Amino acid sequence: MRLTTTIKNTNFKLADQEWFNTEPLQTETKEQTWLFQDDVYGRILNSCSIVGAFCIHSYLISTKKALDIEFETNREGVQQLFILDDTFEFNHQLVRKLPKGVRKFKLPATKKPVRYVSIFIPLDTYTCLLEQMKIHYTFPPLNTYDILTSLLEQSQNIRPEMLDIIQIIVSCERKGSLRSVYLQNKIEELLFLQLEQSFKQEIIGTTISARDQAKIKLAENFITQKLDHTFSLKDIAQHIGSNEFKLKTQFKIMYGTTVFGYITQLKMNKAKQLLTQTELSVTEIAEVLGYKSQNHFSTVFKKQHGYTPSELKKKRCIAVKQRLLILFSSFLSAYHTLKEGMILGLEHHY
Repeated sequence: MRLTTTIKNTNFKLADQEWFNTEPLQTETKEQTWLFQDDVYGRILNSCSIVGAFCIHSYLISTKKALDIEFETNREGVQQLFILDDTFEFNHQLVRKLPKGVRKFKLPATKKPVRYVSIFIPLDTYTCLLEQMKIHYTFPPLNTYDILTSLLEQSQNIRPEMLDIIQIIVSCERKGSLRSVYLQNKIEELLFLQLEQSFKQEIIGTTISARDQAKIKLAENFITQKLDHTFSLKDIAQHIGSNEFKLKTQFKIMYGTTVFGYITQLKMNKAKQLLTQTELSVTEIAEVLGYKSQNHFSTVFKKQHGYTPSELKKKRCIAVKQRLLILFSSFLSAYHTLKEGMILGLEHHY
C-alpha cells in the first residue's frame, strides 16, 4: 500500500510511504520525518511511523497562508483523524473510509500551532478488527473536496481517555518489536473508543434533544477553554442557559463521567503533557492547572496515571540523559574513526 501527501502550492512532497505489502509485516516500526519550511506559507513537521499494518502521521502545523494538500492512495482504507491543539480550541476526531485515488484538502492558515494525527488502516485490516470487536459501523458520507469546516461538522470531541492514548502514540519511546506491539494495541484501543463514542451518540440522539446536546457541548467547550479556572456547576449552567440538574445528568450521559470527573481527566492529561514536554517544575504545573497544593495535585495525578508527577519527571530526565549519552558515544566513535583515518593518511604520505 502506498500513501503520498503533496503540498501543491510548492509541489513539496510531505509524505511518501509504502507499507503492508505481500511480504510478512515488519515486527519493528519504521520512522521517517519530513519538514516543510517556507517564508510565505509557514511550517509543517510530519513525523511518520509504520507500525504493522498501520501508518501513523503526526503533523505539527504552523501555517501563514492556506495550503492546497493532495493525498493519494493506491488502495482504499480507513482514516482515524484527530485535530487538536494545546488550548483545546481544536479537539475533534472522526473515523472515515477513504477510497483509492486522489483527495484534496484546503488547509487554512493557523493562528497557533495545530496538530493533525492521522492513522491510516488498509480496509481489509480494518474489516478484520471490526469482526474481532463484533461491531458494525456505517461511515459518514465523504465530500468530494475536504475543507476544515466540513471535517469539523462530521467530527466528535476527543474524549480525555483518547487524548491520553494519542499522547502515548506520538511520544512513545519504546524501541524495536516491543514498540510495534505496544503501539498496535494502542491504535486498536483508540479505534474502539472512537467507534464506541459514535454508537453512544446515536443513543444520545434518542434521549437528549438536539438543543440540549448543543448546550452540553457548549459546557464541554467552556470547560476545556478554562482549565486553569475554578468554577461551580452553577457557573457552568448559567453560562449555557440551563440548570444544574440537567447539566449533571445530561453531561454524564453524553461524556460518560461527571462534569468534575471530566475536568480532572483533562487536567491530568495536560499535566502529563507539561511534565514530558516542558521544563516546568511539578509545583509550577500544579499552579498552572489551578491547584493550590502540590500534594493534592500529586495525589490526583497518581490516581489518574498510576505514578506521581515526580516519578514521571525523573523518568524523563533519565531518558534524556540516555539519549545524550548515545549521541556523545556516536560523536566520540566518529571522532576516533576520523582521527585514525588522518593518522593513516599522514603515515602513507610520509
